[in-house]
Amino acid sequence: MRACKTIFGILSLVFVLLIWFQSCAVGIGNTVIDPESDAASIGFFIGLVMLVGGISGIVTRDSQVGGIITGIIYLLGSAVALDAEVGIYQDLVVWGWFSFVCGLIFCLGSLSPSKSKSPSPAVSASSAPSSSDNLEQLEQLFKLKEKGILTQDEFDAKKKELLNSK
Repeated sequence: MRACKTIFGILSLVFVLLIWFQSCAVGIGNTVIDPESDAASIGFFIGLVMLVGGISGIVTRDSQVGGIITGIIYLLGSAVALDAEVGIYQDLVVWGWFSFVCGLIFCLGSLSPSKSKSPSPAVSASSAPSSSDNLEQLEQLFKLKEKGILTQDEFDAKKKELLNSK
């Protein structure tokens, strides 16, 4: 879920410029066609929601509370966009639904139980595997250590255990 939150956070940041560009174009168009329309202002607000949501989503992707707050930000933007009179700004509906999906991903992803930081059973060296299995497990343990899932002490203990099981 961490990768999904990162991807949607980055997509939000990329879409901000497009949303704001569209909002400027709609604002100019509304000046001529429908001066009473507020679609351009709502578009600017949705861009702001995407900016804040993208930044907080990337920064708090490992935090349960931060993920829920980010999800609420996106859902607020979605409610505003989907309730608006879009006029000539039909893409406002698309951005509203994208914001809704982001809100669901961040809220539900933060409510799901987090994985424990212990190595998976596939990497544990409780049985006496062959030396090629030992090498594969050692490589997996090293990757877990590099990702920060295992500490150096845990890695050294498992490495010693694997090397002694030959």
